[in-house]
Amino acid sequence: MIGLGAFGRAHLQAYVRAGARIAAVADRDGGLARRTAEEFGVPASFANGVDLLDAVPVDGVSVVTSAASHVELAREATLRGRKVLLEKPIATTAAELALLPAAARSRILPGHVLRFEPLHQRLRAEITSGRIGPVLGVAAGRSRTRDHQRLYADVHPARMTGIHDIDLIAWLTGSPIRRVVASVEGDPASLVQAHLFSASGVGSSIRTSWLLPDDAAVEDELEVYGQEGVARLRVNSTGAVLYGQSRERPWASAPPADAPGLDAEIVHFLRWLRDDVEPLVSFAEAAHAVAVADAIVASGAAGGTPIDVLEVPS
Repeated sequence: MIGLGAFGRAHLQAYVRAGARIAAVADRDGGLARRTAEEFGVPASFANGVDLLDAVPVDGVSVVTSAASHVELAREATLRGRKVLLEKPIATTAAELALLPAAARSRILPGHVLRFEPLHQRLRAEITSGRIGPVLGVAAGRSRTRDHQRLYADVHPARMTGIHDIDLIAWLTGSPIRRVVASVEGDPASLVQAHLFSASGVGSSIRTSWLLPDDAAVEDELEVYGQEGVARLRVNSTGAVLYGQSRERPWASAPPADAPGLDAEIVHFLRWLRDDVEPLVSFAEAAHAVAVADAIVASGAAGGTPIDVLEVPS
């Protein structure tokens, strides 16, 4: 484990629940690393992730650090032959991805956690089964509290939070995003609204904000519009509900969770390490999401000018 902030700790707890043996932990706060190792019975701790990679012969590594260090740590781990569960965004810009050798990319499982969450998987299954007919569009909203402006001051909201919906739209529609038109408001940036145009012709929208009061309950919403119906997914403090035309007859529901999908993501990573199963998220898909986020940032900076999404290394 490299990175022991709130989400790194959630990773660690998920590994424990999955029965994995944690060989070592690292955090730039060496004291935190030492205390965490003692708490979880981990035999080694480090104040530097590369030192961990050099000292401990592990099978896989979770990189759950600040976004700016993701590419560097993934590169160091893969050069040493390790497989990596790399938290999203896998890079702060698509240009950074050129620093990863082609051989390294096949050793990275991007941590787009909502792909592993059961209701999102059910939503995709309903779409691919044709239950709502051909997809005409997707609308996604994801609001977070104002403290995100401080906690993630080095990452644009489109890259930190909006990237969930960027990836989901490409995954649910089965088509890459080719062009975006966006507005970005606030100083620092705290409200992102963007229209995304897929290669298949589907038009979608995302809204990402970091403007809720710090004590507010958050609610995420995802609507997929089909020729024959609409699928809706709501996630809030009371749980998650997936339904079609009628709220009274939901297709599926789930209790509230601190990190929806994380346990399943960790189990999938462990199976990938052990059995070399097909990754549920490819490097190319995660790289595409970063490139779309780049285009959103650029369009917002240019006052809503349409921006084409650049091709990225796969």
